Amino acid sequence: MKKLLLISGIALLAAGCNSSQPTQTTATQTQPSQQLATYTLAQVQSADSAQKCWTAINGNVYDLTKWIDQHPGGDKNILKICGKDGTQAFEKQHGGQSKPEQTLKGFQIGILK
Repeated sequence: MKKLLLISGIALLAAGCNSSQPTQTTATQTQPSQQLATYTLAQVQSADSAQKCWTAINGNVYDLTKWIDQHPGGDKNILKICGKDGTQAFEKQHGGQSKPEQTLKGFQIGILK
């Protein structure tokens, strides 16, 4: 029995199923230990295209470049807030909704200075 448990444990470790190991970060997760940079509004404004799309929402800075083509409401809604403070647009469309707020957190790159 001990041999079977040992073999099962090794197999789980080899498969990456050990629950004590950190999970891989996805777009909807942020790593709490990660230090966030600070950005000025001028820096956000310089990222105003589909190739580099940053926005500021509620004092946080987000890189939405990879989200443009994935946004359920279409790319135009994201492109409108590239290089801008998108707080008003985001709150108008998604304010108080947990799923969009959680998704947004995964794209945070810093805070607004």
